[in-house]
Amino acid sequence: IQYEDDLGESIVAMASLVGTQENRHWVCPSKAAFAVVFNAKVGSTTIKAWAAHHGEGHREKLLGSGPDVGKHVHLILGTGATGERVQHKRGQVRSCTNVSEVMHRFRWALVRHPLRRLLSAYHDKVEVERCAYGPFKWVCQIPEARRWPEFVRHVVSGEFQDGHVQPQVDLLRLVGVHWLQAVIRLEELDVLWPWVLNRSNF
Repeated sequence: IQYEDDLGESIVAMASLVGTQENRHWVCPSKAAFAVVFNAKVGSTTIKAWAAHHGEGHREKLLGSGPDVGKHVHLILGTGATGERVQHKRGQVRSCTNVSEVMHRFRWALVRHPLRRLLSAYHDKVEVERCAYGPFKWVCQIPEARRWPEFVRHVVSGEFQDGHVQPQVDLLRLVGVHWLQAVIRLEELDVLWPWVLNRSNF
């Protein structure tokens, strides 16, 4: 879904977010003129890795990435002439600092099929991390055979609320969907990524 620019009174709405706690959802990479909204379990690690790799001027080849806290990301870099040696570094991306910066960038967000997103959250937080992330601890107290259906029931009923399972539209409304020039499905990002970079003068 593509939105045309219609700033008007939305400048006032955005001004109330930039510089506040809600600004944590907007990221402005150093080397590309876009501002992207971060939503948990919707490709944020992938975007953070790209932004940190290019934004910090790493010359090594980006081989992969892993999750980290906040605006940090785990970078797996290939070094040497042919990238045969591997280094692990902690990268960081920058937040947008003010309304003017956001206004002069291509503003977009990623969304993901809600069932795939829910399954990804369960896989990462329950099956891989074994409920080490605090809000998910209750899931591992349920017998393993019943964990997935109980997890889904608690999310759908609203009994369990966390950023990793929060409806994606909630965050888009919070930051102002009218501010976005594009909303892109994560499943289509590979195809649309060159278009995003082109719009961002990269």
